[in-house]
Amino acid sequence: MTATTTSRRRIGSVGTTARVVVGLALLAYVAVYEQAGWRFVLASWLLGVVGLPAAAVAAQWWRARRTPARLDLTGPWGYAITVALFLVLFLPQWFIPGMFVLWAAGVIFFGASMVLAVSNWLLRRDDQVGWMVFTPVDQWERQHRKARRPI
Repeated sequence: MTATTTSRRRIGSVGTTARVVVGLALLAYVAVYEQAGWRFVLASWLLGVVGLPAAAVAAQWWRARRTPARLDLTGPWGYAITVALFLVLFLPQWFIPGMFVLWAAGVIFFGASMVLAVSNWLLRRDDQVGWMVFTPVDQWERQHRKARRPI
């Protein structure tokens, strides 16, 4: 085992389930929102399912080549980066006409990322980027797991 891979995921089954549920909810929201408004845009799905994930995998691959240590952005900076990225993808639709494609692609990307964790799977890594919503779930699960271990 190297510093870049691990045999045990740090996120437990409850955290994984929470991510899958939220990821599917985000994907369903975009699908329903687009369909309800009769404005299904193939570009947003292509960008959200192919373009943004490809960029994320490329960035993670480049970082892993330069710094093989596990990426752990689960503290305040990680949360700030994640929130900033989400806002960059979410806010333009409210201020710039025609940016619905980018908004929908961002929501699809976040949803698909939670469901699939593509980059970690492809690169055989266990890098973590913080998403404040799941921190309490992960902390509860770690404490619960410790409490159940025999001494």
